[in-house]
Amino acid sequence: MQDRFILTDKNILEKNVINITDIKKNNSINLIEYIEKNQIRLRNKLINVINSYRKNIIFNKTIYDYLKFNEDFSFWYFTALSHKYSFEQNSGFDNCIKLFAIEEIIKEYNIKHVVIDVKDNNLTLSLINFFKKKNINFLNQNKFHFINIFNKITVFLQINLFFKAIIKIILLLKNIKLIKSKNNITSDLMLFDIFVHFDKDKISKGVFESFYWSELTNILKKRKINYSYFHNFFKFWKVKKLRNAENLIKISNQADSHFFFDQYFYISVYFKGISLYFKILFKSIFLLFSNKTFNSSLTDINLKYLLIYSFTKSLIGTEAVNNSINYFKYEKALQNLPYQKLGFYICENQTWEMILNKFWKKYNHGKLIGILHTTLRFWDLRYVYCKEIYDLQKNSNLLPNYFAINGEEQKKITKLNNILNNQILEIEALRYSHLIQYPKKRNLNNKVKKFLIIGDFVEKTNIEIIKLINFSKEILLNKFDVFFKPHPAYLFENNFNKFLNVIIIDKPIKNLIDEFDIILCSHATSTIVDFYYSGSQVILYKNINHINYSCVNDFKDINIVSNYKQFIKIINENYIHSNKKNPRDFFYLDNKYSKLNKILDNYC
Repeated sequence: MQDRFILTDKNILEKNVINITDIKKNNSINLIEYIEKNQIRLRNKLINVINSYRKNIIFNKTIYDYLKFNEDFSFWYFTALSHKYSFEQNSGFDNCIKLFAIEEIIKEYNIKHVVIDVKDNNLTLSLINFFKKKNINFLNQNKFHFINIFNKITVFLQINLFFKAIIKIILLLKNIKLIKSKNNITSDLMLFDIFVHFDKDKISKGVFESFYWSELTNILKKRKINYSYFHNFFKFWKVKKLRNAENLIKISNQADSHFFFDQYFYISVYFKGISLYFKILFKSIFLLFSNKTFNSSLTDINLKYLLIYSFTKSLIGTEAVNNSINYFKYEKALQNLPYQKLGFYICENQTWEMILNKFWKKYNHGKLIGILHTTLRFWDLRYVYCKEIYDLQKNSNLLPNYFAINGEEQKKITKLNNILNNQILEIEALRYSHLIQYPKKRNLNNKVKKFLIIGDFVEKTNIEIIKLINFSKEILLNKFDVFFKPHPAYLFENNFNKFLNVIIIDKPIKNLIDEFDIILCSHATSTIVDFYYSGSQVILYKNINHINYSCVNDFKDINIVSNYKQFIKIINENYIHSNKKNPRDFFYLDNKYSKLNKILDNYC
């Protein structure tokens, strides 16, 4: 008789992680550890499977062609399956990787009998579907009628997302610009970014300092190159309304030209965008209920249960409304933009970037360079390009002329991400230029040690960190002065004060790295490198069931915690500050900015 295996995320071998355990022999395979050992193969499989979906046939067309709304652009590029934002709450991509790992383990060990004891309902549904297809005997410990519940939830989800989209459409009416924007742009070079990372104290005094661009703007001024900013407005806790952002810009508009894409939100743009939304909405009804949408010849696993939520949101939710309107809004802005010799944009592979690339090239501007301004993480799927996109790009022009990479570590990742060598330029790490001074001796003379919590963009992660701190607050508050810095794009800055006695701090990172003894942040944040290379003690929080998204997951001298016991043990230890690490091993750092100047010499 074959052994029976239990697939569980319950407490097996004192690890609250998904394990595949041989009940009889008491052998256990830790799924996260298996994924880390086989990460390149598993990630490639996920990318290839997701890309294969666009080739599935519906009404005698591929999904890619079915979602086309003009000759050279498909709404596919606006979907969650194309964007692959794996950090987003409920994105499902983590669980997809776990499923592929389970598929391999099942095959390797020839497992025929499985007990399913997993909390995640969508993951359970996917496993049941897979085991039935492979004729694997299984016992599901969760007694709910999953399929019926899933179908009801899917219908409710679509109705709920649709009504939210309608509310969004109505609310957008108040933002329509009745008077056409005056085009006062006289620049030769354009900087495209998101209106988030800037020094609010300085802007209130008439000086706009962007943490995206850092020294770049000073170099442009020295070289007497006229430049302007084009901002994407993003609601966050510092600036919650577009008019607040516009008022801030008016204060600082003395020296630099600042423009928002929202200035081109005309009545014609509104109606074209809404018309596109309803066109895609109608097509989505058939697409979302089709049994073929999530089929792939590359795997026996159907990812529908894991990806349907984010896919549906991107097709019929408020995201679809925004993208439909942005398409025509950006076209209007770039159509009216005087010829620009060169453009830089903050590259995060967001949907607006594809529109920017398309219309920048359509209206015959100069070279466009996407600056990968921060660290690259292996599991950040946004930056992983399927090789076939380069064939598609011949028609759609959705990629920049060049990607500017800020360090050797980032260059290694870009090569794994299928970016072509002839599309890579080297540039100094503008966002991390303050690290040029390190390594240096640190002189911390805090009478009471200072502890800084770095907030995350994802609300769920912040709540998990709150719980971690809450269990440890008696020890923590006795030993440290505790501060919290919200993520720049975070909307709920008061959550930490609501639960914990901490001080909210909103200084730029570069002004904080020599001030704190210990830092706690989530494994997904890039801010870790600022503090790590300054010699601070860094503690990473990672949910034990999550894949490690850290940009420094190969560094052996960084503490990772998943529960309050591990956290308390670390903060009770005496730590000696180290400043031996050299950030030049990670980033291109040069106070002469030779690489940047070379780009300007060649293209401007």
